[in-house]
Amino acid sequence: MRSAACPVQLAVPLSTAFVTITGTALVTLALGLSALLVIAITLGVAIAGGIVARRTVSSVLTGVGLLLIRPYAPGERLLLHLPDAVVEAEVMSIGLVNTTLATPDGVLVVGNTYLLRGMPLPPEAARTPCP
Repeated sequence: MRSAACPVQLAVPLSTAFVTITGTALVTLALGLSALLVIAITLGVAIAGGIVARRTVSSVLTGVGLLLIRPYAPGERLLLHLPDAVVEAEVMSIGLVNTTLATPDGVLVVGNTYLLRGMPLPPEAARTPCP
């Protein structure tokens, strides 16, 4: 089995964002700040979190784009440009953040960002094991 790109994990970043944003809103409310200030501080924390979690946010937005535009469908064959070769793969499923492909070497899970942009997978993704 070959892993060309680590799947994007969604549960931990989303739960962390929810807890952080909700906690910020509750703390600022408990301090007795005005509603406008509570909204401004909470929005600032949400924007900062989005910047920090840009890979996850990018993958989710790309996944939504893939699901709406549907440039690929399960059963279609694609050519993936890996750092050392071009591999033919069949789309098994398209998810919100990752796409599962069947290759001659096994199952490959690729972040949707690479499929929608049509860009080659980064060299480090082909050599780095997923956590």
